[in-house]
Amino acid sequence: MSSTNTEANNSGAPVTIGIIRETLIPDETRVPLTPANCEEILSLYGSRVTILVESCPFRCYSDKEYLAAGAKIVEKAVGADFLLGVKPPAVDTLQPGATYALFSHTIKKQPHNRDLLRAVLDKGIRLMDWECMRDALGIRLVGFGRWAGIVGAHNTMMAWGRRSGCCQLFRLREAQDWEAAKKRYADEIKPEMMSDLRVVVTGDGRVGNGACELLNLLGLERLAPQDFLAREWQPGHAGTYTQLPADWLFRKGPEAGWSVEFFSDPTGYHSVIWPFATRANVLINGIFWDHRCAPLLTLEDMRRPDFGIQLVGDITCDIAPVASLPSTLRATTVDDPIFTFDPSSGCELPSDNRNIDKAYVDVMSVDNLPIELPRDSSSTFGELLLRRVVPEMLLPHVAPGGCSRVLQDATIAENGKLTSAYAYLQDYADGEC
Repeated sequence: MSSTNTEANNSGAPVTIGIIRETLIPDETRVPLTPANCEEILSLYGSRVTILVESCPFRCYSDKEYLAAGAKIVEKAVGADFLLGVKPPAVDTLQPGATYALFSHTIKKQPHNRDLLRAVLDKGIRLMDWECMRDALGIRLVGFGRWAGIVGAHNTMMAWGRRSGCCQLFRLREAQDWEAAKKRYADEIKPEMMSDLRVVVTGDGRVGNGACELLNLLGLERLAPQDFLAREWQPGHAGTYTQLPADWLFRKGPEAGWSVEFFSDPTGYHSVIWPFATRANVLINGIFWDHRCAPLLTLEDMRRPDFGIQLVGDITCDIAPVASLPSTLRATTVDDPIFTFDPSSGCELPSDNRNIDKAYVDVMSVDNLPIELPRDSSSTFGELLLRRVVPEMLLPHVAPGGCSRVLQDATIAENGKLTSAYAYLQDYADGEC
């Protein structure tokens, strides 16, 4: 590194970054920054940065690894300029007036996250959401999407094996890492195990592409959407899949138009997935869904006699009724990733009634999928954070006080109030919707 860069990196006020202990989901082992990321940050920015790591016995990286990287291990990261996490923290652990950056899951008005937003407002917390950090073109800067797609597709195929009896796919958490998992696919999966599969993957972002990466490894044939609809299926056919980007999923108005404005304002768009829902037997849902948009499928759709989907891998995992799919009644867990949904009643079936009728739909809806490959997924996320977001946190005008454009655009609340971009959440916070 040149002396000029070092001098620039060491300019500005000192900044303390805290890595919080995951508390709401105790089996959440991922981290926002790995020890290697911390070591690089401290090397790049020197005395400008202090990193506090809350002691935790269940992270995928140990306290000793962070200590060796130059971080300080503490019981609680009090006084940090930024507190970084993965999932929403337990409300009783929130520090009044602190700045948090994490996946808050509050922007879609889902009822189960209302208490967190209320607590943020009551305690005057500045809340930033990783999901809302975007560049000038509106592209997300950080995420676990690829790994959610990979693990979600794997678990969906595992569920298919259980339902069809065609194979017993290993659990990804049993593999040492992704490289070891790929070797097991090559050694253990035969093409005939994937026969009769007709899979639709929704979304062509990190999640959807990650799911397709997994299906390719399992040997499924990829078809263009129009070819998927035109294919004449015969019993025992080779496993196939297609990937549907947003313009194959949603259209607006009687003219069935679509434009890139869909991503900023999907109001008025309706779903056009139905032809694929009659042809596929597995749906892997990897779209980013906005509550202003119509659902991908309705309960009435799933009750129609020509509805063909028997298994849903809902990586999106928006919980009904505010969801793209009515069958995602709850998030499942890594230990028990699948439940069975009865469209006729709209209810979950008891476990001893699973799979006795093709009208029932199995649902895989784990909401923290990348924890099955925690080091791989944390390493990818931390690298993105290090390159794209940490510099924003270290701009001279940011801490203490102030905010870069990237961070301000991702700030949902501060000083006890919602920011203007997220004022639409007020009725949600007030319990009026």
